[in-house]
Amino acid sequence: MYFRDMPQILILISVLALSGCVNIPLKDVSAKPYKSISYLSPSSKNYKKIESNQTDSIWIHRKNGTIISSKSECSADTPSLNSFINNIINDLPDVNIKIEKSAPFNGRPGKRKVFTAEIDGVNTFFDLVAFKKYGCIFLITRNGLKKGFSDSQKDFETFLKSFSVNKL
Repeated sequence: MYFRDMPQILILISVLALSGCVNIPLKDVSAKPYKSISYLSPSSKNYKKIESNQTDSIWIHRKNGTIISSKSECSADTPSLNSFINNIINDLPDVNIKIEKSAPFNGRPGKRKVFTAEIDGVNTFFDLVAFKKYGCIFLITRNGLKKGFSDSQKDFETFLKSFSVNKL
Protein backbone atom coordinates (compact mmCIF):
# COMPACT_ATOMS: atom_id res chain seq x y z
CA MET A 1 0.00 0.00 0.00
CA TYR A 2 1.42 3.37 -0.86
CA PHE A 3 1.39 6.19 1.70
CA ARG A 4 1.59 3.40 4.31
CA ASP A 5 4.26 5.24 6.25
CA MET A 6 2.26 8.49 6.40
CA PRO A 7 2.21 8.69 10.24
CA GLN A 8 5.99 8.63 10.31
CA ILE A 9 6.05 11.06 7.40
CA LEU A 10 3.76 13.49 9.25
CA ILE A 11 5.95 13.23 12.34
CA LEU A 12 8.97 13.90 10.15
CA ILE A 13 7.26 16.87 8.49
CA SER A 14 6.36 18.32 11.88
CA VAL A 15 9.78 17.86 13.40
CA LEU A 16 11.57 19.12 10.31
CA ALA A 17 9.14 22.00 9.87
CA LEU A 18 10.12 23.25 13.29
CA SER A 19 13.74 23.15 12.19
CA GLY A 20 13.06 24.66 8.76
CA CYS A 21 13.62 21.50 6.66
CA VAL A 22 11.08 19.37 4.87
CA ASN A 23 11.27 15.92 3.32
CA ILE A 24 8.44 13.54 2.55
CA PRO A 25 9.87 10.20 1.43
CA LEU A 26 7.91 7.99 -0.93
CA LYS A 27 7.74 4.27 -0.23
CA ASP A 28 6.00 3.12 -3.42
CA VAL A 29 8.56 3.89 -6.11
CA SER A 30 6.13 2.74 -8.83
CA ALA A 31 3.62 5.46 -7.87
CA LYS A 32 3.75 8.53 -10.08
CA PRO A 33 2.54 12.07 -9.38
CA TYR A 34 -0.42 13.39 -11.34
CA LYS A 35 0.71 15.86 -14.01
CA SER A 36 -2.22 18.25 -14.48
CA ILE A 37 -2.95 20.14 -11.27
CA SER A 38 -3.60 23.87 -11.00
CA TYR A 39 -3.79 26.07 -7.92
CA LEU A 40 -3.15 29.54 -6.59
CA SER A 41 0.14 29.43 -4.67
CA PRO A 42 0.23 30.87 -1.16
CA SER A 43 1.53 34.46 -1.09
CA SER A 44 5.27 34.65 -1.77
CA LYS A 45 5.35 37.52 0.71
CA ASN A 46 4.41 35.14 3.54
CA TYR A 47 5.43 31.72 2.20
CA LYS A 48 8.62 30.32 0.75
CA LYS A 49 8.26 27.57 -1.86
CA ILE A 50 10.50 24.63 -1.14
CA GLU A 51 11.75 22.47 -3.98
CA SER A 52 11.26 18.79 -3.25
CA ASN A 53 11.18 15.59 -5.27
CA GLN A 54 8.95 14.10 -2.59
CA THR A 55 5.88 16.37 -2.93
CA ASP A 56 4.07 18.04 -5.79
CA SER A 57 4.26 21.39 -4.01
CA ILE A 58 5.21 22.63 -0.57
CA TRP A 59 5.47 26.01 1.11
CA ILE A 60 6.62 27.06 4.56
CA HIS A 61 5.43 30.24 6.25
CA ARG A 62 8.39 32.60 6.57
CA LYS A 63 7.59 33.64 10.16
CA ASN A 64 5.69 30.87 11.93
CA GLY A 65 6.85 27.72 10.09
CA THR A 66 3.37 26.46 9.16
CA ILE A 67 3.52 24.17 6.13
CA ILE A 68 1.04 23.90 3.26
CA SER A 69 1.63 21.05 0.85
CA SER A 70 0.05 18.88 -1.80
CA LYS A 71 0.96 15.43 -2.95
CA SER A 72 -0.51 13.12 -5.55
CA GLU A 73 0.20 9.52 -6.35
CA CYS A 74 -1.13 7.36 -9.13
CA SER A 75 -0.75 3.64 -8.56
CA ALA A 76 -2.59 0.38 -9.10
CA ASP A 77 -2.81 -0.04 -5.30
CA THR A 78 -4.82 3.07 -4.43
CA PRO A 79 -6.44 2.53 -0.98
CA SER A 80 -9.94 3.62 0.01
CA LEU A 81 -10.18 7.15 1.41
CA ASN A 82 -11.19 5.87 4.85
CA SER A 83 -8.29 3.45 4.95
CA PHE A 84 -5.91 6.09 3.65
CA ILE A 85 -6.85 8.75 6.22
CA ASN A 86 -6.98 6.25 9.09
CA ASN A 87 -3.53 4.91 8.22
CA ILE A 88 -2.15 8.42 8.35
CA ILE A 89 -3.23 9.11 11.93
CA ASN A 90 -3.35 5.64 13.54
CA ASP A 91 0.27 5.60 14.66
CA LEU A 92 0.57 9.25 15.66
CA PRO A 93 0.90 9.77 19.41
CA ASP A 94 -1.86 11.39 21.46
CA VAL A 95 -4.16 12.23 18.54
CA ASN A 96 -7.13 14.44 19.35
CA ILE A 97 -9.59 14.72 16.45
CA LYS A 98 -11.13 18.21 16.26
CA ILE A 99 -13.06 17.92 12.98
CA GLU A 100 -13.83 14.87 10.88
CA LYS A 101 -16.07 15.13 7.85
CA SER A 102 -16.84 13.80 4.41
CA ALA A 103 -17.46 16.48 1.83
CA PRO A 104 -17.16 16.76 -1.95
CA PHE A 105 -13.82 18.09 -3.08
CA ASN A 106 -12.88 18.83 -6.66
CA GLY A 107 -16.06 17.12 -7.84
CA ARG A 108 -15.31 13.88 -5.98
CA PRO A 109 -16.03 12.48 -2.51
CA GLY A 110 -13.41 13.75 -0.10
CA LYS A 111 -12.39 13.40 3.53
CA ARG A 112 -11.10 16.06 5.88
CA LYS A 113 -9.64 15.68 9.34
CA VAL A 114 -8.36 18.40 11.61
CA PHE A 115 -6.49 17.07 14.62
CA THR A 116 -3.64 17.57 17.02
CA ALA A 117 -0.87 15.15 17.91
CA GLU A 118 1.90 15.37 20.46
CA ILE A 119 5.12 15.24 18.43
CA ASP A 120 8.27 15.09 20.59
CA GLY A 121 6.41 16.90 23.37
CA VAL A 122 5.10 19.60 21.03
CA ASN A 123 1.36 19.89 20.39
CA THR A 124 1.21 19.99 16.58
CA PHE A 125 -1.91 20.84 14.58
CA PHE A 126 -2.86 19.12 11.30
CA ASP A 127 -5.50 19.73 8.64
CA LEU A 128 -5.68 16.96 6.01
CA VAL A 129 -7.84 16.83 2.91
CA ALA A 130 -7.82 13.69 0.76
CA PHE A 131 -9.72 12.68 -2.35
CA LYS A 132 -9.40 10.36 -5.33
CA LYS A 133 -9.71 11.34 -8.97
CA TYR A 134 -8.65 9.73 -12.26
CA GLY A 135 -7.31 6.68 -10.41
CA CYS A 136 -4.99 8.76 -8.23
CA ILE A 137 -5.08 9.85 -4.61
CA PHE A 138 -4.48 13.45 -3.61
CA LEU A 139 -3.45 14.74 -0.18
CA ILE A 140 -3.46 18.43 0.72
CA THR A 141 -2.08 19.28 4.15
CA ARG A 142 -1.47 22.09 6.56
CA ASN A 143 0.46 21.60 9.77
CA GLY A 144 2.14 23.73 12.39
CA LEU A 145 2.06 25.04 15.92
CA LYS A 146 -1.13 26.52 17.41
CA LYS A 147 -0.64 30.22 16.62
CA GLY A 148 0.81 29.69 13.18
CA PHE A 149 -1.86 27.12 12.42
CA SER A 150 -4.63 29.57 13.32
CA ASP A 151 -2.96 32.37 11.37
CA SER A 152 -2.70 30.20 8.23
CA GLN A 153 -6.37 29.16 8.05
CA LYS A 154 -7.36 31.73 5.43
CA ASP A 155 -4.30 30.96 3.28
CA PHE A 156 -5.10 27.24 3.39
CA GLU A 157 -8.77 27.73 2.52
CA THR A 158 -7.76 29.93 -0.44
CA PHE A 159 -5.34 27.23 -1.59
CA LEU A 160 -8.04 24.54 -1.25
CA LYS A 161 -10.60 26.57 -3.21
CA SER A 162 -8.13 27.10 -6.05
CA PHE A 163 -6.83 23.50 -6.16
CA SER A 164 -8.02 21.75 -9.31
CA VAL A 165 -7.18 18.40 -10.85
CA ASN A 166 -7.55 18.66 -14.61
CA LYS A 167 -8.13 15.82 -17.03
CA LEU A 168 -4.98 14.83 -18.93
